Amino acid sequence: MTSRLLLQSGTLAVGASSLAVRASTLTTRASSLTARVGRRRVHTSKVQASFLEKLGLFMRPGSEAEAYVEPRSQPKVSIIERLGAMRRRGGYGLGGGMPLYVPIKAKNVEKAWEIWAKYLRYPDPTVPPPSRDSLVDMLMLVVNAVIPRTAGIITEAIRSKQPIAGFRTAVILRHIFAKSTGSEQAGHLSAFDLRLDLDRSEDYKHIIELLRLAVDSRLPGGNTRTIGELTADKLELEANDMEVSRLVQVLIQAAIQDGVEIDTDILRATLDVMITTQDVTAACDTLAECYTDLALLLDPQAQVSAKVVSRALDDPQSELCQMAIGGLLQLVAVGTDPKQVGVDPRQPQEDLPYAQLEDVVDFSDKQPTAEEMKAVHAWRTATAERIYRAFVSAGISQVPAPDNSPHSALQGSVVPTPEMVSSVLNIYLAAGDVEQAALYYEALKAVLNQQSAQVQSSSWNAAGCEELKSEHKMGSGLWADIAHAACRSGQLWLAAQILGDMAGDGWAPLQSVYEQYIDAVSDPNEASLATAMRELQDRILANGISVTNLAVREPLICALTGQRDVVPKEFLTTRIEQAIVLFDIPNAEDIVSDETARDILSALIASGQLTRAQDLADTWSSGRPNLVTHQFAAELVRGLGRAGDHTQALELFSNYQHLDQGESTLDMLCAVLEVYMRAGDFAEAISVGKRIRTMVNANPHEQPERETYNYLLSAYCQKFQPSEAMCVLEEMRRYKVHANSDTYAVLAQSMSTLRSLDGMRLVSALANVDYNMAVSESEQSTATYSRPLPLGIDYYNSMIEA
Repeated sequence: MTSRLLLQSGTLAVGASSLAVRASTLTTRASSLTARVGRRRVHTSKVQASFLEKLGLFMRPGSEAEAYVEPRSQPKVSIIERLGAMRRRGGYGLGGGMPLYVPIKAKNVEKAWEIWAKYLRYPDPTVPPPSRDSLVDMLMLVVNAVIPRTAGIITEAIRSKQPIAGFRTAVILRHIFAKSTGSEQAGHLSAFDLRLDLDRSEDYKHIIELLRLAVDSRLPGGNTRTIGELTADKLELEANDMEVSRLVQVLIQAAIQDGVEIDTDILRATLDVMITTQDVTAACDTLAECYTDLALLLDPQAQVSAKVVSRALDDPQSELCQMAIGGLLQLVAVGTDPKQVGVDPRQPQEDLPYAQLEDVVDFSDKQPTAEEMKAVHAWRTATAERIYRAFVSAGISQVPAPDNSPHSALQGSVVPTPEMVSSVLNIYLAAGDVEQAALYYEALKAVLNQQSAQVQSSSWNAAGCEELKSEHKMGSGLWADIAHAACRSGQLWLAAQILGDMAGDGWAPLQSVYEQYIDAVSDPNEASLATAMRELQDRILANGISVTNLAVREPLICALTGQRDVVPKEFLTTRIEQAIVLFDIPNAEDIVSDETARDILSALIASGQLTRAQDLADTWSSGRPNLVTHQFAAELVRGLGRAGDHTQALELFSNYQHLDQGESTLDMLCAVLEVYMRAGDFAEAISVGKRIRTMVNANPHEQPERETYNYLLSAYCQKFQPSEAMCVLEEMRRYKVHANSDTYAVLAQSMSTLRSLDGMRLVSALANVDYNMAVSESEQSTATYSRPLPLGIDYYNSMIEA
């Protein structure tokens, strides 16, 4: 036993000695390693670091060690912490919280905007703000998300996101330009580093196009203050409260600093923004940065830089020059004198919620006086004339006279585009200068005569007109614009000539244009209207187009017979007669479509010509089995009831019900209810009302008009059933058909007759509730949601009587 133990101890001793030798060898290697690397960091594992620490060759960070050994394996950290560490070391200049780098690289627009918007709402003073470069990256992320860099079709889904992208673009640009650096001394905008480091002109064009969508067209526009001499601090303040038109000006300066040429596309997008904002002053200042001659055309006293030598009028036949002149004329047509600048800065439109718009802009401002409008039109006509003549004379040059005369001769000319001439024509028509307008219309026809008709793209049909020919000389939008302008000025002879030439160019005038032409008749009697219609017919025929052409006569008949609020009943009768006489409607069954025929019948019913409407319906129904619809029959029943012919109305309803096998529509039942109420048969009215309530309860999406509920309330009150009347009122509130003054007047009179004090108190309480909960304008999209209050005199008289 003893010998065995001695043998094992000998073996252990040998093992210990071998370990000592290995340790000595490792120590020698470590010493040589330390001598070789000096004070450089040695990357090793945790196990080796622990072993070297025991040997005295490794010390933890913070100790006075000759050699520092850093473990190879690092603790696991998230990508956010890793990027934050890189930012603190200067690797990234990104914002606080979750950095913008991740969503920008992942092309996640919504996440990037969410992070940055959160930073703007809840700024943390301990976290540095986003750098300018990161904001530029986010700007291009927003732009490229709705306008692809590669050519392709933009879908409706993407197009619907562009206004939101425009709003975001404006906000990001304000913060980018606020971070621009420059001289501490006051200087021009060009003294600051505004570069975005974008080398593609398409990028600047897309940014400006989105900025145009950031403008709310419902807000009034106008000239803004000129950006004067700036310091770095003043630029930051200006940028944070900068109008969209001024953002475009700064953006153009940034493009120039980036070495991007202000080409035709960028200039077109810029002028579109100025036209939308109606900012002539900003347009002058922007053009002074790149095209000084155009800036001087808008304002001869504009401050231009001598360093800018680019001139657009040097080549009047170029696409850029013709586009620029056309854009300037469109701007003049909506703008005002650049010297009339508002001095009160407004908060940027796109930064305001719609609920606060009324707090910023006073929509109740007085309309401009006649003297003010006269001054505006004088500036517009003078500026338009200056721009137009400068373009026309740009192609004229002096050449030696052919007869060796000492005087030189003039040679060459430039033909203006139809867009230019039509813009000047509209300006003179708005100013009421008929003589100059007539001269420019003759000039427009001369320009069109020099052009050859050709098949044009779909963009020429901007007004949505029907084509009479496949080739045209001018777009439908331009024709419609000058026709509207002539009608607004009251010049019927010129409007008729324009409509005739429009048809001769292959465009059928729209119903809206015909309506303005008819409304422009100063004396709406039968003789004046007949004269205007004959002149229009003659002008159309003179251009080789027949008035009986379906595309021409259909909108004209609809314009004559259409029921509009601006047309009194007696004038509607005159117009219907003129349509019937002009096109011989009773004897020509195929002169109008079924839809237009129904409009004519409805117009006859509205004007009280019930017998004529019924005779025409009987005549046309023989060849048109689908002409008489449920709605037309209901209108005829209602019209007969309002005319006092209750018996014939009920007979018509009975015959209609027999032909329709006992089924009645909601419109028909509402019409019959009105007939019974006008006839004084309240019991039958209640019976029909019960059918209406059952139909509505079965299909709540189909609701009658509020007047139908008022008739039913009145019927219950007349039959001394106030509880049922209150049930009907409750159904109205359930289906969000708001009561009006007539509703509560009927209930108040009923409660007064019944001597019901509790009922009066209930009606008064409900009326007060509705008075304090008036419907907003946004909810007035349908007739059932019209404004119910204030309460009328009948209601208060009933309350006083009770």
